[in-house]
Amino acid sequence: MTRHDGKPVRVVETHLCQRCKALVKHTSFSVRYNASTSGPDSVLKTFRWVCSKCGEEKEESREVTIPSSRARLVARLLKMRDDYGIHSMSISAENGKLTVQMAFRDTKDQSV
Repeated sequence: MTRHDGKPVRVVETHLCQRCKALVKHTSFSVRYNASTSGPDSVLKTFRWVCSKCGEEKEESREVTIPSSRARLVARLLKMRDDYGIHSMSISAENGKLTVQMAFRDTKDQSV
């Protein structure tokens, strides 16, 4: 599978293989999204898995909640810690206002 920017994506999870009768790593080679019957705020995510030991294929469906735009924004802010030299980060929300405080690893006096 590839992302929209062309980079490869590899999803690996441990599952019980019916043929091997053991817990084995499985690789997903297809992910499909369909509308869910439970409501507009969730989707049905269907994975196609292949066993790394015997090659047995299986399909698994999960109902996944679509994250709100606020949740996606907070997740993006949290990922910034790995991308930049951030030592610590504090995120707080009050009365519809989001406050983010960051401390950088290099403590030299630098202007922002």
